Amino acid sequence: MSITSDPGRLEALLTWAANILLLVTVQTTPLLAIAAPFRRQPATRHAALLLGLILLLLSPALAALIPGSNLGLLKVPTLATAHSEPLVSQSATTASPPAEPAAAIAPTASFGAATSPPLPRVAAPQPGITVDAPLTPTTSDGTSPQPMQSLPASFRAAGSNTSLLRPLLLGLLAVWGAGTALLLSRLLWTCTRLAALLREATSNEDTALATTFAALQGPRHAELVISNRVAGPVAAGWPTPRIVWPARLVGRLTPDEIRNILVHELAHIRRRDQAIVLLQNVAAALLWIHPLTHVLNRALSRAREELCDNAVLTTTDTVSYSRTLLNLAQSISTARPQPATVGFLDAPWRLEHRIAGLLHHRRDRAARLSRRGRILVAAAALAAAGISPFATLNRAAAEPSPDTPTAPRPIPSPKASGGAPMTTPSPNQPSSPAAPKEPIPAPTTPPVGQAPDPGLPHATWEGRVVDANGRPAVASVAILGILGGNRGSTRRLFAETTADAEGRFHLDIPTASPRTHRELQLVAWASGFAITWQAIDPQTSKMDCHLTLGPAEPLTIQFVNGQGNPTPNIPVTLTGITRTRKDEFPTRLDGLKSLETEPLLRNIPLQWTTDAEGRITIPIIPPDHGVFLRAGGTDGFFRHHLSVNTGLEEERGPHDSTYRGTVRNVARGETARIPLMPAKTIAGVILLGETQKPAAAVRLTVMSSEQRFGSSIGYEARTDAEGRFRVTPYAGIQFSIHAEAPEGTGYFSRWLHELDGGPGQKGQALEIRLRPGRLFRGIVTDATTGKPIAEATVQYQLQRGMQRPPEDEPSGWSTMVPTDAQGRFQIVVGMGPGTLLVHAPVGSSYVLHEKGSRELVHGTAGGTRTYAHAFLPIAPATSLKPPEELTPPEPLAVQLEPAGSGEVRLIDPEGRPIKQSIQTSRLDIHPLHSVWRCYGQKPAPGPVEIHGLVAGQSVPVWFLDPERGLGTVATVSLDNPRPTVQLQPCASARVRYLNPDGTPVKKGANLGIHLVVTPGATRFTRGPDLEADEDFSDNFDQETPRSSQTDAEGRVLYSHLVPGGTYRINSFTKDEHPKVEREFVAEAGKVHDLGDIQFDTVP
Repeated sequence: MSITSDPGRLEALLTWAANILLLVTVQTTPLLAIAAPFRRQPATRHAALLLGLILLLLSPALAALIPGSNLGLLKVPTLATAHSEPLVSQSATTASPPAEPAAAIAPTASFGAATSPPLPRVAAPQPGITVDAPLTPTTSDGTSPQPMQSLPASFRAAGSNTSLLRPLLLGLLAVWGAGTALLLSRLLWTCTRLAALLREATSNEDTALATTFAALQGPRHAELVISNRVAGPVAAGWPTPRIVWPARLVGRLTPDEIRNILVHELAHIRRRDQAIVLLQNVAAALLWIHPLTHVLNRALSRAREELCDNAVLTTTDTVSYSRTLLNLAQSISTARPQPATVGFLDAPWRLEHRIAGLLHHRRDRAARLSRRGRILVAAAALAAAGISPFATLNRAAAEPSPDTPTAPRPIPSPKASGGAPMTTPSPNQPSSPAAPKEPIPAPTTPPVGQAPDPGLPHATWEGRVVDANGRPAVASVAILGILGGNRGSTRRLFAETTADAEGRFHLDIPTASPRTHRELQLVAWASGFAITWQAIDPQTSKMDCHLTLGPAEPLTIQFVNGQGNPTPNIPVTLTGITRTRKDEFPTRLDGLKSLETEPLLRNIPLQWTTDAEGRITIPIIPPDHGVFLRAGGTDGFFRHHLSVNTGLEEERGPHDSTYRGTVRNVARGETARIPLMPAKTIAGVILLGETQKPAAAVRLTVMSSEQRFGSSIGYEARTDAEGRFRVTPYAGIQFSIHAEAPEGTGYFSRWLHELDGGPGQKGQALEIRLRPGRLFRGIVTDATTGKPIAEATVQYQLQRGMQRPPEDEPSGWSTMVPTDAQGRFQIVVGMGPGTLLVHAPVGSSYVLHEKGSRELVHGTAGGTRTYAHAFLPIAPATSLKPPEELTPPEPLAVQLEPAGSGEVRLIDPEGRPIKQSIQTSRLDIHPLHSVWRCYGQKPAPGPVEIHGLVAGQSVPVWFLDPERGLGTVATVSLDNPRPTVQLQPCASARVRYLNPDGTPVKKGANLGIHLVVTPGATRFTRGPDLEADEDFSDNFDQETPRSSQTDAEGRVLYSHLVPGGTYRINSFTKDEHPKVEREFVAEAGKVHDLGDIQFDTVP
C-alpha cells in the first residue's frame, strides 16, 4: 500500500515534516539572537551557533519523538477523520459484531468544529481476561444507550476545508524530498572528488615549508601535502587531516607568511573543523528548505574563521597577519569550498571586513568562552530545549483524553462464530514467560598478600576478557606496577584473579598516588593465547576494562655451551616483553617492562627449564614482539641477560656503554641459538669490623659490567646465619660487591670494586669486613605542628676537606635511611665532620634549601647545587672502640619548615584545557639525586600542583604537552598561587657538528642539548661559582620518540624545545675544560639556526 493511499501514514508524515520546520524555527531563533550582540567575541558566538547546528541535525529525530509525548500545544485534525463518511452507529442491542471496529471511525475534536453528541463510557477489556459473550454497553442507570448520531455539518465542513490542503502539502513535501536527494548526491560526489584530490596530492619537498611545519609541532597525524587542484591552502579530510598547499604558492611566500597560514590551518585541525564543516553541509542538504539553516551556517563559518584568526594573532601582530591575507588574496583565485575542507580564504564575508575586524580595538582575542558566555549559551540551550516540545503539532486523535467521550468498542463473540473461548494476552508480557536469567557474580580477589581494608578507599578495575571472535575467555588477570617512594622502587604484583565463565573479572587495590604507584598495567593471559596488557590510571577509583586475547607466536630458543653442545636443565625466566623496534633510531620500550614482581605471578607461565636439546619454547608472545629473559645461574654458567627479537642492534655501538647482555634477532619460525658463558661462583663471608662476628642474613648485591667504564647489572642474595654467601652473578668482565650492614649495629655498608674475572675462579673465598662508624638516632618533625614526619629520608655526606678518604668510605645516597611512622631514624656516620641531608617525603610541601657540593665536601665555595629540606652539620668524635662499646650520642631533632603550594591550570592556544602534560622545576628533587635531575613529572589530569613555594620567591616551572608540541616556562609564586598558563607551540633548533679538522661528525653520534632551569656556570668548571641546574633535554620527555643523533652530514634537529626555556650546548676543550658552545632562549614556534659547531676533540 502506498503512503498516499493510507491516510493515517500520510497524516503522520506531514505532521513530522511540519514539526521539523517548527523545531528549526524555535530552536535556531534564540541562538541566533544570543550570538548577534557578541559581534567582537567569536568564542561566544561560535559556541551558541555550534549548539544550533547540533539542534538542527537532531530536529528530524526530535520531531518524530515529541508528538508521541502529547506535549504539543497545537492540535490538528487527522486526515483520516476529515475524509471519513458520516458515521452511522450500530444498535446497542445488536449481538453480531460490526463489519469494522468502531474505534477505527471514532470522532475527533477539530478547531472550531462542534463535537459529536455525548457517548456513554464503557470499561475497556483488560488483557488476560477470557471473554465468553459479547459485551452490551449500558448507562449508569442500567438502560441501553441511544444509537450513535451522525457527525454535525460543521465537522464535515472542516474536513472538506482540510482536504483542499492535501495537494499543496504533498507537492511541497515532494519538492523538499527531491531537493534533499539532489543535494545529498552532490555532497557525496564532492566528497569523492576530495578523496581523489587527497590521494593524488604529493608529499612536500620544499625546505621552507617543511621547516616551518615541523617547528609548529602540529598534531602527529597531520600531514602537509602539495596539490595543483586547490586555489588556496586548505585543511582537508577527517579523521586523517592534511594541509593541502597549492603548488602555485610553493616558493612564493615569505617565512612569516607561511607560518601565519600554517598556524591558521593547524588551528582548524586541532579544533576538528573539517568534521564540523561536513556536518554543516549535511544540515544544509537535509534542511535546505528552511532559510534559517543557511543563516546559521554562514554565521557559524564566520565565527570559526575568527577563532582561527585569533590563534594566529597569538604568534604575530595584526598588521603582519593582515598583510598576509592581502598578499595571499592577490596570489590566488577563489574557488568554491569542498565538504570536509576549511580554506584560508573561505571566510563567508568580504576580505576588507575581515581585516577591519582584525584591526578593531575592541576585538576579543580569547579562544575560549568567558563565564558570561557560558551562562548565556547554557540559558539559550535550556530555553530551546524547553520550548521545543510545546511548539509542535499533535494529532488530536492520537491519545484521547480520559474526559473525552468515546464510542463503545464491540467485542466479537467467540461463541457466535463457533470458536473456542479466547484469552487476550497482555501486550507487555511474552506469551510464554521465561524465568529471568540470574547474573553471574564476578569473582573478587583482594591485593596479593593483603585483604582489602574496608576503612580505606579502594580502586576497582573490572571488565571482560574475550578472544578475537568476542567469545569469553577464562583468563588469568593481574595488576602489575612500580611501587616506590623516597628510597627507590620495586616491581610489585598488586592483585591477581581469574575471570569467570563469562570472561568477567574484578580486581580491587588501595587507591594509589602517581608519585608512589607508577606504570600500572592490567595483564591477562589464557592457555592457547598470547599475553595481553593495557596501561591503567593509578588515580582511577573505578575503571571498566575490555581485554582481547590474540593469537600467540611461539618463540623457540636453544642454549649451547662454548663448544656448541646443548645445555640441558638451564633455568630461564621471562622478565619483559616489548614491541619489536623497526625504526632507525631507538624509541621507548612499548610493552611489559618487568614481569618479575614481588610476589611472583602465580597463574601466568614465566619460567621454563631447557630440555635435553637445550631448548625452550615460549608460547605466550604476541606477533611482532620480542622478549627479555634471564638464563643460567647454575654452578656451570653465568647468569645471562637476553634480548631476543626486540629489534636492538646485535653489535654494540661505538658510544654504547650500557649493559646489553646477549642480543639476537631471528626470523619468524626460526630457532634462536644462544651460547652461555662458563663461570664459577663468587663466595665468601661478611664479618663485623675486626671481630669474628658474622653479619647474618644481610643483603648483598653483586654487580657485573661488560666494560671497564660502563653501566652494570646486579643480582641480589643474602648471607646465611654464619655470614657466608655464594652467588653466581651476571656475565661480565668486571665485578663489584655491595654488602649491607645489619640495621642498628653501628657498622657501615661496604663496596668492593673492580673484582676482575670473579675471584671465585681462583678458588679463594672473599672476606669482607664492614667498617665501624658512629650510630646516630633522631626524629624529624614538622616545624609548625610538631607532628612527626614518616617516610622522610636522612643521608650522610662526609666532609673530607682536601684529603682523599678511603675508597669505600660510605657517603651520600648509599647511607640513606627512612624515618618510621613516628618520624624516628637511626643512621651510621663516619668518624669526623659531615652533614646530614634530610628530605621530606616525595609529594609533600616543605621549604627546600641549597648548598654547593664543594661547601659540603671540601668546605669551600662553589660546585654543584645540592638540595635538601634540612642540612644538619655533625662532628662525631674519633674512637678506636667497636660501635657497640661506644656511648650513643644525644638524639638529633630535625624540624622541617612547611612551604606553600600552588595549582597551575594549563590551556592551549585556543583556550582549551590541557589534558596531560609533564613538568619540571628546581623544586623537583628526589633523595636519590640530591642534585637536580631533569626527569619530567607527569601529574594527574587537571590543575598541576606545585609544592615547596616560599613567600616572596618565584620559581620558573617548565611545562610540556609532548603529544601536541606545546609548552612554556611559567613563573609560579604564592603571590598568584592559582594562575592560568597558556602553552605555546614549541620551538626547535638545528645545528651542524664538525670535527676538529672541519669534517662532519659521523652519523649516529648522540649529541644532546641541555635545558637550564637555574642559571650558573656549566658543570665541571671547578670554580668558586655555583653551577647551573642543567641536564639533557631528552631526559625531560622520555616517552616521545625523537633522536639527538647526527645524520650523515653531522646535522641534528632538536625538537620539542619549551618556549621561554634556556638551552645550552656544551663541549670540552683539549685540556678537558668544559665549554659552552651555544646558549639561547627558545621562542614559540621558531626554528633556531645555531649554525656550525666545531669541536676541539672528536666526540
